[in-house]
Amino acid sequence: MIKVSDYMTPIVAVVSPYDTLATVRNVMLRKRVGRVPVIEDGRLVGIVSRTDLALALKPDGPPWRRRPLEYISVWEVMSKPVLTITPYEPISKAAEIMLSNGVTGLPVVEEDKVIGMISTSDLTRCLMEQGDPSKKVKECMCREVVVVKPLYTINRVIKLLVETPSHRVIVVDAEGKPIGIITPTDLAFVRVAPPKKKSIVYDDGAPQPSRRIRYLAITYAKDIMKSPLHYISEEASIVDAASLMSSARIGGLPVLDKRKNLTGLFSKLEVLKLVKDLEA
Repeated sequence: MIKVSDYMTPIVAVVSPYDTLATVRNVMLRKRVGRVPVIEDGRLVGIVSRTDLALALKPDGPPWRRRPLEYISVWEVMSKPVLTITPYEPISKAAEIMLSNGVTGLPVVEEDKVIGMISTSDLTRCLMEQGDPSKKVKECMCREVVVVKPLYTINRVIKLLVETPSHRVIVVDAEGKPIGIITPTDLAFVRVAPPKKKSIVYDDGAPQPSRRIRYLAITYAKDIMKSPLHYISEEASIVDAASLMSSARIGGLPVLDKRKNLTGLFSKLEVLKLVKDLEA
């Protein structure tokens, strides 16, 4: 049996419910983690993730709700109650809990003390080492991929990002070819600053400018997307996909066919499903 303790990561940072999200963001950047346990009086009271930060940055709603991260406390956005797991349980159970509850990490608890975290990144490493190399990406990839255009606003991107289970959207050009990817990390660690002056931008890829768009104090998909892309062939093995995701420290890969057309997405959601069935 592959146990949680075989792949969990020791706790490297915690925060208080009264810390600000700016503090959390700095902790995540320094420690290179995607979620941080929230501790009060020695007790685990919540968990805060990159997705929580991304949602806090959502720029719609009335002005009084659009506060800088320096003015938002952890307790306002943290997830609670917290789902936990022990180090001695099978790693497949950790994957099942994450899948059933839509979370990407679990605090590992022993005798009421948090001793580590088990995350989708850890499970990706597990799949890389324990997965079936004969199983191809095209057999288990997600075929319903959410795509956006380069000039989609950040508000529109966040809405789509939150609604899709993989929490990833692919940026495509006018011909539908993938040119970038956007994840909660890209939103959590970006600072939106108003431009110094207005300018004119055109819809990317149009043969001739048919529409003019004023560049206001808005961030577009093209401004925050990761590019160039890491991608994987649909003929590659799941072990190769997990290996690339682990080495590149990313949570999803656009899947391309022989003609470089986008046919799917292999993300940590697929990793969870595969690890859940590892010992079935």
